[in-house]
Amino acid sequence: MTTKKSYPIEENQRFSKSLIWQLQRTFFRQQGEKAWSRDIVPHYITSNPYIAQAYARVIFGWLRDIAQRLDRSQPVYIVELGAGSGRLAYHFLNTFFAFFDTSVLRDIPITYVLTDFTQTTLDFWTHHPQLKPWIEAGRLDFATFDAEQDNTLALVNQGITLTADTLKNPLGLIANYFFDGLTQDVFRIKNGALHESLVTLKVPQSNPDLDDPNLLQQVEFSYKHRPINTADYYDDADLNIMLQTYEANLSQTTLIFPIGSLECLRRLIQLSNHNLFLLAGDKGYHHESDLFYRGEPGLSIHGSFSMMVNYHAIGQYTKLRAGQFLSTPHHHASLDICGILFGQHPDNYPETRHAYQQEIVRSNPDDFYMINKSVDTPDGILEVEQFLAYMRFSGWDSSLLFEYFPLLLPILDEVSEGIREDLYELVQHVWEGYFHIGEAHNLPFMLGEILMGLEYHTEAIDFFHHSRQLYGDQAMTFYHLARCHYDLYQLETALEFINQSLNIDPQDESVPALKTKIENELQSPRYF
Repeated sequence: MTTKKSYPIEENQRFSKSLIWQLQRTFFRQQGEKAWSRDIVPHYITSNPYIAQAYARVIFGWLRDIAQRLDRSQPVYIVELGAGSGRLAYHFLNTFFAFFDTSVLRDIPITYVLTDFTQTTLDFWTHHPQLKPWIEAGRLDFATFDAEQDNTLALVNQGITLTADTLKNPLGLIANYFFDGLTQDVFRIKNGALHESLVTLKVPQSNPDLDDPNLLQQVEFSYKHRPINTADYYDDADLNIMLQTYEANLSQTTLIFPIGSLECLRRLIQLSNHNLFLLAGDKGYHHESDLFYRGEPGLSIHGSFSMMVNYHAIGQYTKLRAGQFLSTPHHHASLDICGILFGQHPDNYPETRHAYQQEIVRSNPDDFYMINKSVDTPDGILEVEQFLAYMRFSGWDSSLLFEYFPLLLPILDEVSEGIREDLYELVQHVWEGYFHIGEAHNLPFMLGEILMGLEYHTEAIDFFHHSRQLYGDQAMTFYHLARCHYDLYQLETALEFINQSLNIDPQDESVPALKTKIENELQSPRYF
């Protein structure tokens, strides 16, 4: 048996300085928005309508706390870090302003800022037609932001740069699946002594192309552990205090230390003049007990890679810097959402805390995701009434419709008149809340099929034309348009569409049969 040969691309490197992070950045620069539209990088859990609704209500609670001390001649900026596809922002904007504009706070100017470190992603957002109304209303802006080095935010549309001098109001921040992709250090604690874990990376080929997006999936890791002096390991005294505390409290474990996240947080604190509220959600942990007896860290590879986030460390850093850390009493299966508060408040942010308790502790988006996973199983098949209830609960989540669609379509002609009307409303709500990023699922076509099955043929036609706009002309779309117009007894138009379907795919056996029916009807004396 021969052993595969591998070649080192770096040896015994501090993990936060490893080439692995360069490969990560290269992947996102090359992929842009396609990292999400092609479903390479997971994003559903952090960009669905349910979590957007929870975040909108928590941010609104924070605004209630700070409303009396705002400079209302200047906007309150809500900045989303590493905003990815832009889908969370779209859901947030729709949800937040629906209730904000009828609230007593409606005169506060709000600007939501989407950020990413790659210009290609900003270009995608800038030209997205569904974001255009928010841009024109002055409620949406964009900025490049590199979490590893930037200290300011240059706003594209407003043409201003947010700095500690120009920012007049507290800063709101959202960071979803963001910290889990920033640089980390790794330490081993054995018998109460802390060692740094130096990484060696190997790949199957010599002289690899570091711009190859597939290289990440081929990397092998190994670690060498070296004792360090925790008193002066970092330039920041607070970070060294944290290392010393971990060395004293943990005896046998591997410690992931979120150095990139902490450095990013330090710069944001400076930018906001120590006056910010950050909601952050990642796969991670914030209980100290979760730090015990951990093995060497693994990387989740999904085109890019991600790591667990040590929110306990982020919480300790926040407290050392005189901030407040909000976390849940329970552990999380997939998404740990924490809050970070800086700034004085006479009553200690009661509205923010109440909203966090309601939306993140009691109605946790992670719990919603786990329920969603349990429903998406052969044993979790819902009746149509249950499905409708779940869709309302989810905020009309199109991803849930994708899953249930194969079960829904065959029973549409059996539903009661009341369910028929509810399904019609479902189609409208799902479409209103849908943000298109070019994924494979053709939602407007599915919605058209549902309406056609419910005999809303005129409305179905509109959705098949939406499908043409987003996914181009396809034989099956023309066929369905022909069927709708035939059922509406618009025979000339039906014949035009059936011919277009045949021009694209002359092999489909169902199409000639419909064409024959249409032509026979056109020749029928009763048509004239």
